[in-house]
Amino acid sequence: MGTKPLRDASFPSGHSTAIFCIATVLVLAIPSSFILFYSLASIVAFSRVYLGMHYPSDIMIGASLGTITALLMG
Repeated sequence: MGTKPLRDASFPSGHSTAIFCIATVLVLAIPSSFILFYSLASIVAFSRVYLGMHYPSDIMIGASLGTITALLMG
């Protein structure tokens, strides 16, 4: 691996923001799906760190923003 994936600013994670926003909307519509949708959202967010695209703080802030946005708009 000759290149450094984290070479520019990418705060917060847009993928994490989007998937947690979607997960929150779906959980609000179908409360029994909490574990399923938040598990999937967590896997997407973790994959961003695993692939070297974001730092953990990027995905935590992105997840928080997505969740808060969905709650405020719902």
